[in-house]
Amino acid sequence: MNNDREILIVGNGEDLCSKGTIKNFENIVAADGGYNNIPKSVKPLCVIGDFDSINEKDLPERIEKIKFSQRKDFTDIELAIVYSIRKGYKNIFITGISGSRKDHFFTSLMLLKKYEKYNIHLLTSKEEIFILKPLTIYKFLNMKDKRVSFFSITPKSEKIVSKGFEYEYKNRTLYFDSPIGVSNRIIKDKVLFTFKKGKILCFLEI
Repeated sequence: MNNDREILIVGNGEDLCSKGTIKNFENIVAADGGYNNIPKSVKPLCVIGDFDSINEKDLPERIEKIKFSQRKDFTDIELAIVYSIRKGYKNIFITGISGSRKDHFFTSLMLLKKYEKYNIHLLTSKEEIFILKPLTIYKFLNMKDKRVSFFSITPKSEKIVSKGFEYEYKNRTLYFDSPIGVSNRIIKDKVLFTFKKGKILCFLEI
């Protein structure tokens, strides 16, 4: 992705977006052992973390290393998010967020909420995960037949309108304790989704 306002953070997890997707990013940060998930032909801006999952001596000298104590209040992924924000990146993508450790996956969802005022997307091998904000029209283009799920992460999200989905909404309300928004399907080439109140977590098949 040839955009100096976008950055990809690569974590140490096993569930990654494709190598082709990683290579498409101009700006990449490795969160600790996430360096091992980056193709060797790609040079990250830096490796950041406490270096508990990679030996600092194994890293090429030409790569910047930002090391923190293992006794810290932030995960390596969050350190990389803060680094990206301070560097002025507006669109932050994160992959390698989980593997066998499902608590790491949940932690990444919590970070989406914590930094919700920024445009942060999680990328796995099968889906893109991000927060939808009210009073915004979201368009999903050329995603026909893809699965998509919507979950309210506020007590309720109100006046939802959607078009081009198998299950369309007209002034619908989603509640935090209801899974009714799971496993919808895009059935047209051009679809839209918008709502007036609340916040919604979206899982989009890729």
